[in-house]
Amino acid sequence: ELSLIFRISQSDQRRLYDIGIKTVGQLAESDVDYLQAKLEDWPFDKIVRFNNQAKVLLSQEPLTLKKPNFPNVRYEVYFDIESDPTKDIHYLLGVLVKDIKSGSKEYKYFFARNKEEESLIWKNFLDFLVELDDFVIYHYAYLERLVFDIFSLKYGAPSSLVSKFKENTLDLYNQTVESVILPLYFYSLKDVAGYIGYKWDDPEAGGAESVVWYNEWLEKKEPGVFKKILKYNEDDVRATMAIKEWLEGQKPSKRREKLEE
Repeated sequence: ELSLIFRISQSDQRRLYDIGIKTVGQLAESDVDYLQAKLEDWPFDKIVRFNNQAKVLLSQEPLTLKKPNFPNVRYEVYFDIESDPTKDIHYLLGVLVKDIKSGSKEYKYFFARNKEEESLIWKNFLDFLVELDDFVIYHYAYLERLVFDIFSLKYGAPSSLVSKFKENTLDLYNQTVESVILPLYFYSLKDVAGYIGYKWDDPEAGGAESVVWYNEWLEKKEPGVFKKILKYNEDDVRATMAIKEWLEGQKPSKRREKLEE
């Protein structure tokens, strides 16, 4: 079913149906020049992406488009946030700091026990940012930059620190989508990291479970529950690091010329 193609919309599916393409297999077998002739208003890059995503789903072999360029720095910081949208609170900012020179890795966190403590963990995060030098911050998808902007407006931040964050931050979701085509239906952190072999301490854990644990901890203050919240967040930042290191080791596939016809 065409809906299995990553990032395909319902309107995209209808257009493909109109030209006789109704399955992933049919899309994979279609010639890109034929598709371009039939879908003149579609960007060629979009046609090639859908065509190659279909081929990868059938072959189950990833396709590397290009080797991403990552900055050469002393410190790599992997950043992940846990939020409870039902309470409108971002309760955990977690970072994994990797010292490239020594190879050491240190997990740090900023935890809010209630909405009032959001401003405190924001201040502590900014203090952490002040001390960083020769670094890059990696995150996966949009949430971390969004929360940074929200906190900056709500609680304030020096313009120099705002610039420091934004000028030294890379979204690994974008890097992944631009660099490789994977035999996956979704490119979430758990999907991609799981595909390359990363395993969470609790395989059933996710953002929703973290929220449940947070609310359970608010009610009972059990240390074991608090540890589960932190471990899940630490797994997220370590999974982000695993994706970066995996991408770094990829080489463009021999099939790359098909993207440049």
